[in-house]
Amino acid sequence: MLRNWQKRCTFAHAKTKSGNVMIDSPLFAFEKLRVYQLSRMMAGQLVQLIKSFPKDETFALSSQLRRAVISIPSNIAEGSGRVTPKEQLRFVSIAYGSLMEVYCQLQLSHDFGYISEDIFNDYKNMVDEIGKLLSGLRKSLLIKIESEANPSLNSKQ
Repeated sequence: MLRNWQKRCTFAHAKTKSGNVMIDSPLFAFEKLRVYQLSRMMAGQLVQLIKSFPKDETFALSSQLRRAVISIPSNIAEGSGRVTPKEQLRFVSIAYGSLMEVYCQLQLSHDFGYISEDIFNDYKNMVDEIGKLLSGLRKSLLIKIESEANPSLNSKQ
């Protein structure tokens, strides 16, 4: 079901020469970020998967998982609208925290028998990839913060 998930961004279809997926006529810069695209895709897929969970989980695990997975692309988008790298970093950190919450809830969903081993592993791979991309975004923001705090570092390079 989720095999080759990185190649399937349903809302994006064109690739640049470097192989990055581009969204049709993005309105905002964050829409071009691979981490945003993948987290948005994962959110759409998980929201559909949650519909198969037992009805008694509607206001428990299902609701919690839905909120957490929607929080990831939402915080990436909200952070991009902030002025300073320090503010942006805060929202990237929140997105990462939500990603870890999603991973925990996926583990529980697997433990409770709501998702198969294969589906769990597919989502585990998605979480890993999104985590790496968020970490890279975090590092780039930390470099910006450091260079703003120490302008002399820029002149030495």
